[in-house]
Amino acid sequence: MKRGSAWTSVALAATLLGACGNSSPMQPDVMVVRGGTTSFGAGFTQIEITPTQVVFIRNRSSQPEERVTGAVSPSEWRALVNAIDEAQLRAASSTSRCRLCPVDGPGEWVEVTIGSAATRVMFDFGATVEPIQPLVDAVRRIRQRFEG
Repeated sequence: MKRGSAWTSVALAATLLGACGNSSPMQPDVMVVRGGTTSFGAGFTQIEITPTQVVFIRNRSSQPEERVTGAVSPSEWRALVNAIDEAQLRAASSTSRCRLCPVDGPGEWVEVTIGSAATRVMFDFGATVEPIQPLVDAVRRIRQRFEG
């Protein structure tokens, strides 16, 4: 056996073994998921979700900013990451889905940071946003815990 082919075999085996240890090798390296709402004259909400923490911010026009932090369970984070389809997210971000926002109607948005690149999709408040609806629903569920 040639020395070069032995190293190639070792590298291939290490790669395959590494992939076997990863329970979801196709999932993107998601760093942060954000979402929010905007309403002209009424303020905004924003939620920032990391693998271990949620930060919820509410800014109403006539009141001081409200900031609440909470935990994210590992299963909740996995469900959020599993709802992300990176290709669909990028495709959705390239088309305008928000007819009224931010001019005079309420808007909503989701943003995913993978590595150092962030992708944001804006849409009308409460709208269905196919094909990223599973992600939108997951972000809304977490945000609703803090809106009360």
